[in-house]
Amino acid sequence: MLIPLESAEGMLVAATIREIAERKRFEKAVEEALASIRGQRKELADQKLALDQHASVAVTDAQGTITHGNDKFCAIRQHSRDELIGQNHRIRKSGHHSKDFFHQRFDAIAKGTVWQGEIKNRAKDRSTCWVETIMVPLVGPDGKPQQYVSIRTDIPKSKLAVEVLVDKALELSRQAEELSRSLQARETQTRMLQSEARSRGLLEAAPDDMVEGNPGGTIVLLNVQAGKQC
Repeated sequence: MLIPLESAEGMLVAATIREIAERKRFEKAVEEALASIRGQRKELADQKLALDQHASVAVTDAQGTITHGNDKFCAIRQHSRDELIGQNHRIRKSGHHSKDFFHQRFDAIAKGTVWQGEIKNRAKDRSTCWVETIMVPLVGPDGKPQQYVSIRTDIPKSKLAVEVLVDKALELSRQAEELSRSLQARETQTRMLQSEARSRGLLEAAPDDMVEGNPGGTIVLLNVQAGKQC
């Protein structure tokens, strides 16, 4: 507590003490703020380290050009960082997804919405892998996305096994359909041949002459008895 003095010197001393106290409080506040910032930076660094160990992270500009990729991103793509920076994510499209799939994804993030889904990517050696992908648009002051952060995590190989089984099942189903159509065609052909054979048998067994012609007078059918008399 400061006790004001009557003399001018006393008032000056009181003011100086007050300034020192305020400066001390300011310095303490600054020190606490810096300590908080250092703590937040360390926490962010720890989170980044954990994320880099777990996921593939890439940053693109508004046009989709890659501006940053962590080590895991480069390892999965089998490219060096220099090979990827400046490229577009389309550099390693697998061809598995339709154009509508990518249009829907772009429409979502262009509106500032976080997109999440599964994507099949292709590496430099043309091998493929499935990744769970989250794309986060970073919106600027104008409300429009300026950057996109893509976070990808590997999907277990069991999904690839399931995909192989599904492809095999579809192929077997296709083959079964073709076999069924072939059997139906053969059955229809057999019935036609049997019907024709029966017709010929009845025709040949007829005791009388049987001759059939079309409206133009051309003979189109005759049995053995009629043929013998021709």
